Amino acid sequence: MALGIATTMTPVAFVLFARSVTHSFASASLVLAASTAGGLLFGPARGRLVDRFGPRDAVLFLAVPDIATDGGGPLTQFKLRRVSVTDG
Repeated sequence: MALGIATTMTPVAFVLFARSVTHSFASASLVLAASTAGGLLFGPARGRLVDRFGPRDAVLFLAVPDIATDGGGPLTQFKLRRVSVTDG
């Protein structure tokens, strides 16, 4: 149950975070669109990976890009704030 709630609330967190950084719901919607597009593009590949290696081993392969994108979040936030400060 908790996993379903977390998955359902992730888009809300993306929008609220992007809105707080960019001060614009239009920019926040671009973040949500990019997240959705990424899931649509890479979902089938993720499914094939799980089918080929099994769920346990696939988690190890899927953890690497997940950690890489989570690590890039603070850098993106800094760039967005820097742009919004210079533009505003």
